[in-house]
Amino acid sequence: MKRVALAVIAFMTTLSVACNPIDNSTNSDDNSGNNTETPTPDPTPDPTPDPQPETVEATLTSEECADCIAGYGKPNSYTNSFGRWTICAYKYSGAMQLNKGKVAYIGTPTFKEDIRKVKLTFVEGYSGEILLCSAAGTTAAEGQFESFKCSGTTAEYTLSTSGHKSLYIRSSACARITAVTIVSGGNGSTPTPNPDPTPDPTPDPTPDVGEASESWLELPAVDNGKLYPNAIQVTVYSGSERNYTILYDKKTYASMWVAYPLESKHMGSFSRPKSWSYNPYIDQVYQVNLCSSSYSGDTYSRGHLIPNASRNGDKNMQLQTFYVTNSVPQVQTRFNDGVWNSLEQAMQSIAEREKIYIVTGVAFSKVGETKPISYITANDDSKQIPIPNYFFKVALKVTTNSSGVVTSASTIGFWFENKQYTDSFINYAVSVDQIEQWTGFNFFPNLPDSVEVSAESNKSWSNFQAY
Repeated sequence: MKRVALAVIAFMTTLSVACNPIDNSTNSDDNSGNNTETPTPDPTPDPTPDPQPETVEATLTSEECADCIAGYGKPNSYTNSFGRWTICAYKYSGAMQLNKGKVAYIGTPTFKEDIRKVKLTFVEGYSGEILLCSAAGTTAAEGQFESFKCSGTTAEYTLSTSGHKSLYIRSSACARITAVTIVSGGNGSTPTPNPDPTPDPTPDPTPDVGEASESWLELPAVDNGKLYPNAIQVTVYSGSERNYTILYDKKTYASMWVAYPLESKHMGSFSRPKSWSYNPYIDQVYQVNLCSSSYSGDTYSRGHLIPNASRNGDKNMQLQTFYVTNSVPQVQTRFNDGVWNSLEQAMQSIAEREKIYIVTGVAFSKVGETKPISYITANDDSKQIPIPNYFFKVALKVTTNSSGVVTSASTIGFWFENKQYTDSFINYAVSVDQIEQWTGFNFFPNLPDSVEVSAESNKSWSNFQAY
């Protein structure tokens, strides 16, 4: 390999939390908290979860709660031996009727362990989508984190995300439900339990093997706490498909990088969601409440790291780009809405024609540099949030043989200060090698050494486009 030294950068802020959804937006620099200290993380390990928590199967039938089914817009509570359910539905022939247009729902109790599975029984054949949501909602998509298609009188669905101890069931069409069963905890009877909330999606990348396939090419080398002792690496899934992977620092409340593949199927015309939500893969105590509002003032916005427009071809994937862990304080005017947006569109344009691999991230200082750090608060949270001094983006194209083995590649990098710009993103192109030196990260380590060395020296945008 070509990289020899990694420097340790760490940061500190305070912790606390609370949340629920709304819009994109703009917001401001709170320089009253300017601080030249480099935050020093408190490496407090998370408690080890019970590897085999008790399985609970909680059931609600329309027959038992019939007196609580009062119609749309009239939520009632019903308590049975499993806890308190919320029912906002129309009574139809002994069933709880959910309609998308009326935003009806069934809310589950809060369980001790994560919900693994949802089982439904319908009074008659149902053909449509069941929406799983983190909030009761006043719009069909509010708080939605997963959905599944049904056809017939029964449905059974295993969640692909973890961290949900309660949820709301909504519908894309007229669903007349006679029984709901929620399975939480355990791992024996549930086919495939949720992915580990902090999965390590690849063992330590081994770039010396001499060949690489297209799988997971976007992932940087595993950090293992060398650069960010309080960071966790998490892959966000949509069903069985990976959406993106983040390295999330629980002390700075920032994803230091977000890595994702991008191709035409990911992009489409779904309208921009109006809601943000907590990332269910990460304990809420380590997240900032940006769900209903942005940062104080009008300078900084909730800057997406993986853009909405890079996932608006799949509704569930798109909603996952509105997890608060995918946003950082970014200068809005003439940066997020200008040169940065133009760069994102340029990457999306390339991906319409061919698959590319992207890593987008932030830095508070370059390796070896001491940079003053300003802090800001969210409108709905008291946490002191450090404002990144830099943003970067690196991208990879590959050529493969008939066996899918990478035979050649090209990369490009971009590096920006978190400020306003009036010129083109092309002026900020640098090599991936250079960004590795500034950040300490090792990008695209799954490429063969012989390919990686030559590919990562390119700093020409036109050469990358033409590759």
